[in-house]
Amino acid sequence: MFSLKILVFPPFILTAVVSIMLLQACDSGSDAPCSGESPDFFRKSLDAYFASNLSEGKAVSYEISGRPEYDYHNDWWGIPLQVRGEAYTAILSCDGYLELSIGN
Repeated sequence: MFSLKILVFPPFILTAVVSIMLLQACDSGSDAPCSGESPDFFRKSLDAYFASNLSEGKAVSYEISGRPEYDYHNDWWGIPLQVRGEAYTAILSCDGYLELSIGN
C-alpha cells in the first residue's frame, strides 16, 4: 500500500504565495508599451493590412501624411494617411493589428 501525505500550510503562507504570483503576473512585461516603434513597424503593418484587405489583387499606394502620435492611455498609434486621395487615420496596436478610420 501507499500512503498519502497531505501538507497543510497556515493560511497566511498560502495567501502570501498567491499574492506574489499575482503580482508577478501583473508585471510580466509582455504588455510593454510600444511608444518607441519605428517607421518600419508602421510600414510593415500598413503593407500587410492593405495586402489582405483593400488591394483586390492590386497594389495600394498610401502616404503617411502627418506625424504618428502614440496614445499612452490606450497603448496604440494614430497614423494619419492619404489613401487614393482620401484622408484616413490608421489605429495601430502594438501587436500590429490595424484598423482604418475615415478622416484625420
